[in-house]
Amino acid sequence: MDLGERFRNEKDLRTVQAGEVIFHQGDYGAVMFVLVAGDVDVIVSDEVVERASSGSVIGEMALIAHTTRSATVIARSLCHLVPIDVVRFDDYIREAPDFARFVMKVMADRIRRMNDRLLEAQASAPAQRRKP
Repeated sequence: MDLGERFRNEKDLRTVQAGEVIFHQGDYGAVMFVLVAGDVDVIVSDEVVERASSGSVIGEMALIAHTTRSATVIARSLCHLVPIDVVRFDDYIREAPDFARFVMKVMADRIRRMNDRLLEAQASAPAQRRKP
């Protein structure tokens, strides 16, 4: 699914300059964003854990779980984003169920990558620091 193309003509387009924070870890997340154009860094505890580009979604976990942001996201380049609140999210799911599957796949892929990173970190930790 090419979300960049699908959302390119949205009226509610937000422009963010390179270096600008889109949202901070710990902020309440009332919207997610479709990244129509540009590149962003996803940062957890001062470490870049992902780079997202055009066609990606960001901030979806906080929107879906009605909770705080698990990461800070900073624009690496000029970005165009479409904010999607929960009402709009539900509308898109009704109109296009493949949108929901796409967002779930994004979340599953991110969780899988974080699990892989955790396993790598555990494997490289000294044996005495590992917990059973």
